[in-house]
Amino acid sequence: LLASYSAGYVCHWHVSTGQQLNTIVEKRQTMAVASGPDGLTFASTGSDAKVLVYDGTTMDLLHSLEPSMSQSVMDGHMSRVFALCFHPSDPRILLSAGWDDTVQFWDTREEHSVRKISGPHVCADALDIDPTTLNIVTASWR
Repeated sequence: LLASYSAGYVCHWHVSTGQQLNTIVEKRQTMAVASGPDGLTFASTGSDAKVLVYDGTTMDLLHSLEPSMSQSVMDGHMSRVFALCFHPSDPRILLSAGWDDTVQFWDTREEHSVRKISGPHVCADALDIDPTTLNIVTASWR
């Protein structure tokens, strides 16, 4: 079980024994975590608008996905991110959503977001992809 804590902790727990297996301390408020479909990676996101992708075995940081410095292109989040999910069958594709009224599409082979949907103001862990239809579901504060 992965759990995120607003104090910046990402903890990996063994469910049946209740033992904490690993802890990562991030220098931000961590708002959401998601496990990759392959079980080999996981990602976290939070107050700094970055999506961090980790190796699930070594706990090493693999990718830091973030917007470019360009003010004219929104290729990443501009505010807190509260929701995160992996594509159901491709561990390189992630979606994230938050206070900036966007759902961002990330590909770990690219430096910045590759696509966005504008509209949903997501304030909680409220983002998923249906594995059968690949429809995206969000819950918006508005």
